[in-house]
Amino acid sequence: MTGVLAGRTAIITGANQGLGLAIAQAYLSAGANLFLCARDAGKLAAAVDSLRECAAPGQTILGEPADVSQPADVARVVGRASEALGTLHILVNNAGIYGPLGRIEDVEWSDWCGPSRSICWARC
Repeated sequence: MTGVLAGRTAIITGANQGLGLAIAQAYLSAGANLFLCARDAGKLAAAVDSLRECAAPGQTILGEPADVSQPADVARVVGRASEALGTLHILVNNAGIYGPLGRIEDVEWSDWCGPSRSICWARC
């Protein structure tokens, strides 16, 4: 297998769609083995299957549903990735959450930090 990432292993978070999936596709094309995680198990399985169709012989693509805002999920992903793929070389921390949508002058600070938000910055 050739490519600048041949023989390297990458964990990519938020890899079931959008930018995370595009990064996974680019890393796959560059020869990397991939361990993907995302919260939506169904979309993640579809992404893994799709990427496996494009993998070169010897490339490995694995996925694990996880919420990276939960330390236990992060520990599980790292453990399973290292167990399955050995040395981990790359972390792409792409997972994120959408905040309130709208013009900045129309969105209240409390909309970012209300009880429904799992992440809250200081002074909220």
